Amino acid sequence: MSSAARAWLPDGAFERSAARRVLSPVLEAWSNDWFVDAMISLADVREADRATGLHGLVVDRPGQPTTISLTARGKRLLFETACSVDLAEIELSDTDRRLVDILVEEIASDLLARLDAMLEVPRVHDTPSHSLVLTLKGRDLLTINVSRSLLASWLKSGMPQPRGREGTLTKRSRAIGETTLSLDAVVGSASIALADLTHLAIGDILILDQALDAGVAMTLSSSGRPIVHGQLGREDDKPTLQF
Repeated sequence: MSSAARAWLPDGAFERSAARRVLSPVLEAWSNDWFVDAMISLADVREADRATGLHGLVVDRPGQPTTISLTARGKRLLFETACSVDLAEIELSDTDRRLVDILVEEIASDLLARLDAMLEVPRVHDTPSHSLVLTLKGRDLLTINVSRSLLASWLKSGMPQPRGREGTLTKRSRAIGETTLSLDAVVGSASIALADLTHLAIGDILILDQALDAGVAMTLSSSGRPIVHGQLGREDDKPTLQF
């Protein structure tokens, strides 16, 4: 750790064991909620410019400077452990890969939310200067990218009390099954001048960029990312979408 970062911390706080003590309650609770018989641990604290590996996925939260980076191997390891599957035995379609990304982002975002709630500290939007490397089963899983000021606040806190847990541990299937996603079915798109838009009336017709039998894209409401295509139908006088 750099001398500038050490200046922010009390004696002994920059030791790796101190970071483990602070983060262990959060990592343990997160591991119990998402994984079965697997525990995440902090392996190293590095300066950001020393972190190695190409990050295939970066997860962040609005208003929070801390981010999580995952390599392709880390993303695969996270998904396989959460779902108890071996992706080497499964032939994935493009839709399957998008769904893997969605679940991995959801799990990583949950860790970011727990870290954000760990301390009520002022939001200082510094550039991440340090990387906290987490491992699973002896392999690098993901990297938490954090600013020097926030890392100092975490370590200065000493050993925060673990948050209480109500009821029994959440089962993996329940944690995944209760994840709610908003979807949109996109029939097509059209371009129209603003002047024409202001004069639209009931009965007017817009020409879409594709025929109705060309398929409908199901997209995530939050990002507009298409995840699957289907065909329009009708059942009991209600429109349906068949995949």
